[in-house]
Amino acid sequence: MSEELKPCPFCGQSAEFRGGGRLEDREGNYNLSSIRCVKCGIEMCGQSHDGQRLMIRAEQDASALAAWNRRTPDLSTLREEREEVYNTAKRDMEALNAERKSKEK
Repeated sequence: MSEELKPCPFCGQSAEFRGGGRLEDREGNYNLSSIRCVKCGIEMCGQSHDGQRLMIRAEQDASALAAWNRRTPDLSTLREEREEVYNTAKRDMEALNAERKSKEK
């Protein structure tokens, strides 16, 4: 696998692939692939079934990796996006108000 494991989102320590076990997910499916933090023990399993068929081990590994590495955007990114949306909405409202005023004349 080319993508590296990110550190644990809870404690910041390293993580490792675990395989060969049977970790049950929320839907009751058993998974052969999971990733676990070496310090706090939090574990994320990969998807074992895609709705049609049982996934092969490589697909489960890729699913576990994607789930483990998924993060929410950092706060500064969210603030920048919020500011951009606000400024766009403000410009649009100003343009609408100017257009409405010009039609009233």
